[in-house]
Amino acid sequence: MTDRQSTGPRIATYRHDLPPGATTSSAAARHEGRLAVIDNCLVTTGSSIVQPVFPAGSVNWDERAQSLIYKGTAYRIGSRIELGGGGVGDEAAYAARTGVSIPRCGAARLFVVGP
Repeated sequence: MTDRQSTGPRIATYRHDLPPGATTSSAAARHEGRLAVIDNCLVTTGSSIVQPVFPAGSVNWDERAQSLIYKGTAYRIGSRIELGGGGVGDEAAYAARTGVSIPRCGAARLFVVGP
């Protein structure tokens, strides 16, 4: 279910039609960082490594431009991105939910991007 073309970094996604409250423990948070690719996964870097989990269908990877397309805006690797959403209390339990596709990406923390 990862939203990407056949090439490019692996991008974590979730079905945005999950029941209210099923996406994050706190959906009022903001996250900002610089896009990076680590272990072939799309992450952000800054004070820590974070793996954003986007609503399915809201993102795509443009291989030719080497850019993440999110809500119609292109973000190149190294670009600063701001995201609204929230953290996840039990990351392993969240990742195991139906409709959630999270590639293993080392020690990155999850940040679930709001729809």
